[in-house]
Amino acid sequence: MTVKEIAKEWECKENWVRDRCKEKMIPLAEKKRFVWDIPSDAEKPPCTRHYAVNLLNVIMESMKGVNINFFPGKNHEKIMDVYKYLSEWAYISKIDCSNKESIELSLKKVTITERGIELINLTKENMYDNEKTRMKAAVNVGAISMSYDTTKVRKGKKDDHTMENI
Repeated sequence: MTVKEIAKEWECKENWVRDRCKEKMIPLAEKKRFVWDIPSDAEKPPCTRHYAVNLLNVIMESMKGVNINFFPGKNHEKIMDVYKYLSEWAYISKIDCSNKESIELSLKKVTITERGIELINLTKENMYDNEKTRMKAAVNVGAISMSYDTTKVRKGKKDDHTMENI
């Protein structure tokens, strides 16, 4: 299917679909010449690549032993939807997304697949595209706050990632 057909089916803008294809958030979407070919059974991603990568980083922190606590909030349902999507499309191993407690327990057992690592690396590459990049950003996904202070210098990279539970 084309970007135009998918955008109509998902009731969103063509640019939004095109951006998700570029971000590799629509698995199996391929660019043939100048046109994206999207499988007809593709699901609409529940978020952008950056949001998904932040949640993948939560898994990495959990694997390091950081205690992750999800608090009820307006983004809690979205977090569950994103983890479900990441699991269904093989960015991570299977995860129980039936409720908040099951996600918290599952995070310690979940592994990030090769597709998930590719998504993380794509985000890192895009962060370092400009040699004189200086970025400070705080990302709040509702239950978890992650901050980045990233500087790229000519011969090396400073990469300081910190994570705080709210």
